Amino acid sequence: MPFSGRIEALMNGTWQVLTRDGRFTIEELLPFAEQACLRSFLLMAGEQAVAFAFCFQRGDVFVYHRIGYDTLFAKYSPGIILLHRLLDLIYDDHAPKYVDLGVGAFDYKKELANDILETNAFLILRKTPVNGILLGLYRTMRAVNTISRVLLERTRRTFVKVHASE
Repeated sequence: MPFSGRIEALMNGTWQVLTRDGRFTIEELLPFAEQACLRSFLLMAGEQAVAFAFCFQRGDVFVYHRIGYDTLFAKYSPGIILLHRLLDLIYDDHAPKYVDLGVGAFDYKKELANDILETNAFLILRKTPVNGILLGLYRTMRAVNTISRVLLERTRRTFVKVHASE
């Protein structure tokens, strides 16, 4: 099976997809491949694809972007194994000056980092009627999300209390 086929077969069963609905397709990455900044990695255990990482590198900056691993291998930390291996590879090849390990201050990232930066995302929009409507929809979705989380949390607490009293 070709490299991309092995990754596609692995992608939809990863914990990232199952727990965060992180679905994506290889086609989404084609523009980066065409710009020659896509770097992809696949960890194998014999003939079994175990973990993958899609990263970007342009000049001195390497970005660890889309990752995933087969949940059957979770106890072996395949994502961390792949990260260490790909860092070895990129520093042997075209060594970047900066490596962005992405969102989340996980212990395995802290062990590798010599600096941690706090970042924020923001939108800059032109003041147009269409953007006004889209921004209103976005704010509404965020409010619904917040309310849903609060209600879910209350429901969970109620369930725990009922369960604990039995």
